[in-house]
This record gives sequence, structure tokens and C-alpha cells, in this order.
Amino acid sequence: MPRPGTKEAADLISDGKSWGIQAKTAYGSKNRQFMKSLGAGFSKDGWEGLLIRTERQGRETRPHGDIADGVEYGIDRLDAFRQTYDIKRKTTEPFFLVEGENTLKPVAKLAGYGIYLNRQLNRWVKERIEQNQPLSAEEEAQVREAQARHENLSAQAYTGGGRILPDPMDYRSGSWLAKLGYRFGGRHYVGGVFEDTKQRYDIRDMTEKQYYGTDEAEKFRDKSGVYDGDDFRDGLYFVPNIEEWKGDKNLVKGIGLKYSRTKFIDEHHRRRRMGLLYRYENEKYSDNWADKAVLSFDKQGVATDNNTLKLNCAVYPAVDKSCRASADKPYSYDSSDRFHYREQHNVLNASFEKSLKNKWTKHHLTLGFGYDASKAISRPEQLSHNAARISESTGFDEKNQDKYRLGKPEVVEGSVCGYIETLRSRKCVPRKINGSNIHISLNDRFSIGKYFDFSLGGRYDRQNFTTSEELVRSGRYADRSWNSGIVFKPNRHFSVSYRASSGFRTPSFQELFGIDIYHDYPKGWQRPALKSEKAANREIGLQWKGDFGFLEISSFRNRYTDMIAVADQKTKLPDSAGRLTEIDIRDYYNAQNMSLQGINILGKIDWNGVYGKLPEGLYTTLAYNRIKPKSVSNRPDLSLRSYALDAVQPSRYVLGFGYDQPEGKWGANIMLTYSKGKNPDELAYLAGDQKRYSAGRVTSSWKTADVSAYLNLKKTADLEGGYLQYRQLPLRYLGILAPDCGKHGKPARRRQQLWKVCRTGQELQPRARNEVLKEMPSGSLICTPKVGLNRQLIKVQVFLIQYKQDFRRHSRAGGNPDIQC
Repeated sequence: MPRPGTKEAADLISDGKSWGIQAKTAYGSKNRQFMKSLGAGFSKDGWEGLLIRTERQGRETRPHGDIADGVEYGIDRLDAFRQTYDIKRKTTEPFFLVEGENTLKPVAKLAGYGIYLNRQLNRWVKERIEQNQPLSAEEEAQVREAQARHENLSAQAYTGGGRILPDPMDYRSGSWLAKLGYRFGGRHYVGGVFEDTKQRYDIRDMTEKQYYGTDEAEKFRDKSGVYDGDDFRDGLYFVPNIEEWKGDKNLVKGIGLKYSRTKFIDEHHRRRRMGLLYRYENEKYSDNWADKAVLSFDKQGVATDNNTLKLNCAVYPAVDKSCRASADKPYSYDSSDRFHYREQHNVLNASFEKSLKNKWTKHHLTLGFGYDASKAISRPEQLSHNAARISESTGFDEKNQDKYRLGKPEVVEGSVCGYIETLRSRKCVPRKINGSNIHISLNDRFSIGKYFDFSLGGRYDRQNFTTSEELVRSGRYADRSWNSGIVFKPNRHFSVSYRASSGFRTPSFQELFGIDIYHDYPKGWQRPALKSEKAANREIGLQWKGDFGFLEISSFRNRYTDMIAVADQKTKLPDSAGRLTEIDIRDYYNAQNMSLQGINILGKIDWNGVYGKLPEGLYTTLAYNRIKPKSVSNRPDLSLRSYALDAVQPSRYVLGFGYDQPEGKWGANIMLTYSKGKNPDELAYLAGDQKRYSAGRVTSSWKTADVSAYLNLKKTADLEGGYLQYRQLPLRYLGILAPDCGKHGKPARRRQQLWKVCRTGQELQPRARNEVLKEMPSGSLICTPKVGLNRQLIKVQVFLIQYKQDFRRHSRAGGNPDIQC
């Protein structure tokens, strides 16, 4: 069945025409995204079809200059120096000789090593000065070289956890949508649909420090500092600690200090769907067996390929995504960590609608049935390369100088997939889950007389997940949900409603696989089973409507149980000697229960309806939303690593003013929004018996003013534009990845495109959960938008223009205007 919102041929064809072409081009400066779409549709002799190609290309969110240019970071990084002089004894240090070379060379030492500087070198310099034994110019130069390298970096150049700008990203996507169908007998339609969407994200993770800070000196402190050639920085490196390497075991593996440390993430997504559809349609309240019946079959697949590249092969400060470990770069290193995920679904859906009436009642019956056979496969891969070499002492020469043999670097291959600990081992093997889901629902919306409307419905779902993998969850989930509602309408202007419903969400494939799919645990250990999340909802509402507009007020109370969250649980497992050892296992658990209550107010004033002399199309919109947590409880044996109420937004007020020309030729709108600050108690959670907060800062109150407008240039063209602002959502998301952002305490402003939606003011408000729970038979949804970890604290200025041109069949011959975008 085509998904709600996918285009039909009629969307591309003007009334009275048999075919049409539509071209659309849009640009948003927020992320420099271009969107291009070209589609064609036809309808003739019962046949109808369409073909649409859409492409998008963009970058990361562009920061405002106040942030990008107004922030500077000071860093201290490690480097290398040649220890030519012994400052304490006023002598030269021992030199070394490399086999095959004739020149003695000083040993390379770590510059910026705090223990050496504070306990030895700087103390020796002070003693020399106190003893009136000044340093020579050469000694002073060596002391300067031994200090950490201090650099001042711009916000764009800085890498590390305190970064406030978004990661550099290139984004590309392309999609095809094709539909073909045939109508016959006036009531029947048979058709097919094909969708193919590809997305690509190329990201550099700028939280990965490009340099080695002074807090990482212990990695390098015990290296010999010997090198061949003139680049003394080749003498300092640290050893990768978990790869299992192939080749000569005598080769010394290492990651060189002189190389930039970089991390790139490439994500490739693809979704394909092929479907068949039969639809029967009839008039309501007819004597036929159904008003509408739909039978559909879809075969769809989702594939994601993520590759994390860690590169240490370009000499600092250079960055080169194409570099790899090679024999001409001693101790260069590269690592590729891939994750392949495939998901396939064969979905059969059937629905039946029938309307009935008699003297006193009207009924609208809906019966639904669905079956989904699914398969999910996850497969990790990891491969590393290192330019390793022989490095060994061969004794002393005739002058008692150290002598070393340094072999020519060789690139060796390794992998962490054979990594073994006492209690854990990593195996890069495919893991599979087979699933099936069957559901049936029945709903009746009926009225008794002209004053009362009712709704009653129920749904039964049964899902089975099976796997042969010990460490992948499996199980059977049988869930029931229901809904009921009543509306009392004493007159045509006023109504009172009450609704009660339940919902659920079964664990996702990601939660079944577990958070740490790379590691295995001792034989016999299994992941704890997960239960379905449950929701119970109550809502009462009032509505007034008339020529003046409308006003809706609703109050709701929701209860959520067995919510799934990431947490640590202390678990005792036997080690190789049989002793029980306690470790923290991070995974998904049914960890939280919570209750929320809130109020929504939505309204619109039609000023022409209030006072007839005011222009038709002049309006005001208003909205108010408040959600208040009543209770949150967590399992006492878990230390949570996610937030209980992160998706609950603070109270928000929205006021809009706009005008739509009655014939739809043009319109404009301004939307004023005020939001209260985030309550820090909503970010609190328990880690064991300790109360913790998911972030050290929360969003303060904020207000915005957003402006948009549109213009229909002619029958075949639309132009939309806007200068729109909003504040970056919560600082609470910055707490994980950017702990130093507190100095930018106020949330920054952002501006973003808005597509024809500012004119109603009816903004969907999240109720409680950052996952969509199961849809009730009545069609109501208990949901909130997904909110991801977002460390951008930025200001963005946007001017958006969208140009759309439709090419329809014209009455004059040869009418085919050029595309002008």
C-alpha cells in the first residue's frame, strides 16, 4: 500500500487535462542544500501513472559568524625534541648510531611531558640559575623545544569534546518513485509502485582530537626515541593495544606522534520497495458489500553500510582522508570499522470500510488485517594496517654509544575481531533475527442522534522473533490495545469530548541485537529479555467553532510503563579460573515508568468573520502547550545512561498573524514564539543510588519571530520565500559531547526553511516519548519526534527560495515553456 503522503498522478495533472509535468527547485542557506525534482504524470482511458526523480545535495548546518568567528580555543599539544644536552650536568647527552648510518644522533624525547618538565627539567634550570650557572644559547633553545606546543585555534579548526560547531558533512540523496495503475468498472483499481532511495553522508568527526594533548603523555613516555634519517619525530609512537596482527611477531607496531589523528564516518543508506495494490471504492451507505476495500502487498528492503575510518598517516596539521598506512611513513596507521545491516520485509495488508445507518444511528466500521515476515542481519567488520618495523638494540660501538638496528617499515594487517578478554571476546560474525508480525483491528465510529458521537476499537498484535545466536534476544510478544471516545455536541458551535486509549511498542531490531553487538560473553550468558513498552492515555477536550474561527482546549494524562532505555547493570560472571568477577554490562533494559499530564490550546481567528469590513483572508493563530511530569521511577539495580524526560518540551506560546489572498495568489505570515526554559529536574536520572543530570546546562527561555510568504506567479508557477528564525533546541544535548559549552549559556538562534505550514499555527506537540508508539485503531498516535544527540550550538541565517513550475498541456499548439529555476 502506498505510504501516506506519497504522490499520486492526480497531484501532477491539472483539472481537465490528461497529463502534466512538474519541476521543482529549492535552496536553503541553512545547510546550503539544493533540491531538484522532476516528475511527470498521465491519466487516460483508465490508465494512470507517474514517474518522479528527486535529488538533494547539502552540507552541515552553517554557523552564524558570531559563533564561527567569535570563539577561539587555546590548546597544548605534545611534540618531539632532540635531547642534545644534559641540563643538570652541563654535558651533552648520549647519542646513538643506527646500523647503516655513519652519523651519531641525539635521542628524540617527548615535548610537553609534564612529569619530566615539572620534576626534572624546569627544576634543573632553576637550580642552574640559582647557582649562577646560566644556560648557553643552545641549552635555552632545547629547554624551549621541550615545552608543550601551544596553539590558538579557531572554532572551525578546533577538534575535541568542547567543539561547538557541527561536524563537516557532505550529504547526497537520490530517489525514484514510479506508479502505474488501471481503473476499471468504475469501482476497481489495480496498480503497482516502485520506490528506490539512496542516501549518503560523509562526515568528519571533529570531536576526535587531531593532536595529542599533554594528558596523553603516558602513551609515549617509555619509547626509545631512536629513528633513522633526519625526522626525529619518527622515534615517538604508542602501540595499538587490541588488534591481533599478522606477519612477523618481531615487528614493532606503533602509531606515530607526528601524524594527525582523524576520524571519518561514511554512511550509505538504501531503501527499495515494490508493491501491488487492489482498491475497491463505492459510495457510502450503499447496498454493496463495502464502501472501500484495499488489498496490498509490499516487498521492501533497507540496507545501511557504515564505515568509520581512523587515520594516522598525514603529518600534523595536515588532514588527508585518502591517506593510508604505507612503508614510506614509519608507524603510520589506518583502521576501517564497518557495520553492515540488512532488513527485509514482506508485508500483506487488507482493510475494509463500511458505513451503515438507520433512523437513529450512523456507523462507520473499519476492519484491518496485516502480516509482516521480516529478516534482519547485522555484520561487523574491522581491519587495520600499520607500517611496523624491526627496532632493536644491538649493543654499543667502540665509543660506547648505543647502537640500533631499524628495519625498513612493512605494512602489516590486523583486526580486533579476534580480540579476547577474560570475560569478553569480539567476534565479527553475522547475526540474524527472523520475525513475523500479525495484527487485526476493528473500529466503529458511530453517532446516536445529532448530539452524540462515539468511537470504540480494539487491536491485537502478535510478533515472534527467532534467532540462532546466543547473544541476540528473541521472544514472542502478544499485545492488545483499545480506544474509546465520546463527543457531546449540544449545538453546532460547541462540543465536549473524552477519550481513553492504550498503546504499546515492541522492542526494535536494534534493541534486540543489543547495544554491544561486537562482544561475546562467557558461554551460557544471555541478554535479559525485553518486554513491550505500554501506554495508557486519558484526554478531555472542549471546542468552539463558528464564523469567527475556532478554539480547542484539551487536557491529557498519560502513563508509560516498561520504557526501554540504555543502562549499566552490575553482573557477576565467571572468569577463566572460575572466579566470579563483577562487571558492568551496558545494554537495553526495561528501565523506566513515568506519568505526564498536560494541556493544549489551539485557536484561529478569522477577522472577516468577526467584522465583515475587514479583508477576507486576514487571520490570527494562537497555540499554547504545557507538559508537566507527575512521576518518574527507575529500576534501582540499573545505572541509567539515557534521559527520562529529554523529549518533554517546556511550556510554549505561539501567536501568528497572516493574510491569504482569497484566490490563493499570494500570502504572508509572521509567527511569534515564546518558550520557557527547560526544567533541570526533567534531566535528572538515577545512576545506582546517585542522582545525576544528563547535562550541566539547560536551555533558558527564548523567543523568535518567523516570517514567510508565497506568490503564485501564474497558473504553472509558485514562488515561496522566508526569513525564519528559531533557537537551537536544548543545551541538554550538548552535555554529552561538548562539556565546555557552558560559556555560551544562552541558546543560539537558528533560522530554517518552512514549507507552507506557518499559516495555520497548528503545531503538533509531543506528548511524552521519543519513539512512535503503536497506532490506535481510531488512528490517533501517541508520539513525539525523534530527538538525536545534537551538539550544534549555532546561529544560522537563512533566505529560502523555492521555485516550482508545472508544465501542463496548453490549448495552443507547441506550448512547452522552458524550465527556468
